[in-house]
Amino acid sequence: MDKINCNFKFENTLGKYHWRPVTRVNFGGKDFIVKKDHHNSPEYKLYTNVRKKLEKDKMDHIINLPEKIIRCGKYNYYVFEPLDIDYTGEYIEKMTNYKEFIDYTIQVCLQIFYANHILKLFHNDIALFTIKNIMIKKNSPTTIKVSKFSYEVKGNLAKVIDFGLAKSRPAAKVPKFYFIEKQKFPYISEIFTIYYNSCLFFFRQKFDTKINVYNKFLKELEESGYKKKLKYFDIIILKHLFKLQEELK
Repeated sequence: MDKINCNFKFENTLGKYHWRPVTRVNFGGKDFIVKKDHHNSPEYKLYTNVRKKLEKDKMDHIINLPEKIIRCGKYNYYVFEPLDIDYTGEYIEKMTNYKEFIDYTIQVCLQIFYANHILKLFHNDIALFTIKNIMIKKNSPTTIKVSKFSYEVKGNLAKVIDFGLAKSRPAAKVPKFYFIEKQKFPYISEIFTIYYNSCLFFFRQKFDTKINVYNKFLKELEESGYKKKLKYFDIIILKHLFKLQEELK
């Protein structure tokens, strides 16, 4: 890791933004992910301003944090441990295990609930028309404790990454899926968009009766008084996911 410094050259970049390159390197037989970004980015503020809060809440090993930050003029170089699977809409579409799908969805939604309602940060680049900026770390059992929710991860751990567009309020435009029977949500819920878009990909080309569970949930959601505060709305979704997971045991 000491060989990663301000003279580091980015080759074979993984990211699509040339001004924010990401690459994978190997030093001493160990792989690292290196990312370059502007010093005043929201991601830097997350990694520095709330790191102690993440450590106190035992979320620092769950939300993906860099092992090292190198200041290079107006840029920062972030060094991360490599993760194993890129959890995208395309990956979800190929999944066949419904129990595994619900497991990952709960893990991601808990992390976003923590970011939104504890850290007061909205990711803004995780689930708009697709699923992205989620990675899977294999064989990483742990417990995710957020508010009154506690969830045991027995195998693979889904980790939210890349808070480069994070803000104190949701910045994404409200797309068509914020309508339920012509009723518009009074706010943007990142948890709802994650669940909604994940279901779109998982049930695509799958004639599975479990989609009826989701459709029934939408109806119950409409009747539950969802027009209250965003936090109340998100708790309803989490409770629904926990109930599904319990029924699958």
